[in-house]
Amino acid sequence: MIFNHLVELHVFYVPEEVWNFKLNTVSADLTSKFISAGFIRVPRHVTLRALREQLGDFLGEDAFADKFIFLKHIGKKLAVVKAKQETELKLKLFAPPHALHPELYLLPGVDHFEIAYSSSTTPNTQHFNAESHRSPHGPSTLNLAKKEPEKSLTFLESPQKNTLRQNQEDSSSLGWSETEKEMIPVLNTTGDSGIPESLEDGDKEYFKMVEQLKQTKAERRHMERTREELVKKAKGLLEQNKLRRSHVRDAWKKKYFETKKATASLEDILNKLRQDLELYYQKLLLQLEARDIRKRPNNLTHIANTKVISFVHICQFLFP
Repeated sequence: MIFNHLVELHVFYVPEEVWNFKLNTVSADLTSKFISAGFIRVPRHVTLRALREQLGDFLGEDAFADKFIFLKHIGKKLAVVKAKQETELKLKLFAPPHALHPELYLLPGVDHFEIAYSSSTTPNTQHFNAESHRSPHGPSTLNLAKKEPEKSLTFLESPQKNTLRQNQEDSSSLGWSETEKEMIPVLNTTGDSGIPESLEDGDKEYFKMVEQLKQTKAERRHMERTREELVKKAKGLLEQNKLRRSHVRDAWKKKYFETKKATASLEDILNKLRQDLELYYQKLLLQLEARDIRKRPNNLTHIANTKVISFVHICQFLFP
C-alpha cells in the first residue's frame, strides 16, 4: 500500500544554452539537450516547496545545485513555476495521467528573484548602442554560447553564474531601440502562465462528473415516479380483485340460502311420506300374519304366541 502512494520522477537540468532569458521559457522540442540528474521516488502528495528542501538528499550533493527553479510542461514549452505555485503544485501533477511523462525539470544556477529581474527589463528604460547594432549577434545579453552541454553539473553551474552576472552588469548600459522594441514578441500569458493543464483538465472532469451526477439524479427521480405509479396500479388491481371475489361470494351465499329456504318444505313433506310408508308397511305385515294364524286354529299355543307377537309389533309401531 505504501508503494502505491510513491511516484518515480526523472529529474532533468535545463542547460543555460537552450534557455530563453528574454521569454523565460524553452521549447519542449529541445528536451534531447537536457541533462539527466537521476530519478527520485517520493510521495505523490508532496509539494514542490517540500521537495526543494529534500532534493539534495535524493540526488546527492554532487548532483545538486544550490540555486534552481522548477519548470512545468505547459503546452509545447516549459514555463517557470512561481514561488507561490510551489506551495500549491504537488508531485502527482508531474506524472501520468496528469503529465505525458514522469519528468521533473530544473533550471539550475538562478532563483526566482533573478528570473523576475531579467524579465522586468523593459524597452522604455534601455537602448542599444551603436556597437551593439553593428554586432551580427545583437546585444550581449542575447549572445547565448552555442556549446555542447557537459554531463558534469559542476561545469554547468559556473558558466551559468558567470553569464547571469555579466547579463546583470550589461543590462544597465545596454538598451532596446524602438525598432527592436516592436520585434520583441509578447509573452503568451495564457499558454506560459504556469497554470497546469492538469488543473484545467481536473476542472473539466469535475464539471463532467457534476453533469453526470445531475443526469443520474434525474433518472433516479423518473424511476421512482414510475415505481410509485406501478405500486399504485398494483394496489388498485388487488382492490378490484378483492371486491370481485367479495361480490361472487355474496352472490353464492344468497343463492344458497334462497335454495335452502325453498327446499325446507319439501324436506318436511318427504319425511312425512316416509313415516306414512313405514306405517302402511307395518299394517300390511300384521294383516299377513293374522291371515296365517286363521289357517291353523288347532295350534292354540301357536296362536297365543302369534297374538302376543302381533301385540308387541303393534305396540312398537304405535309407540316407537
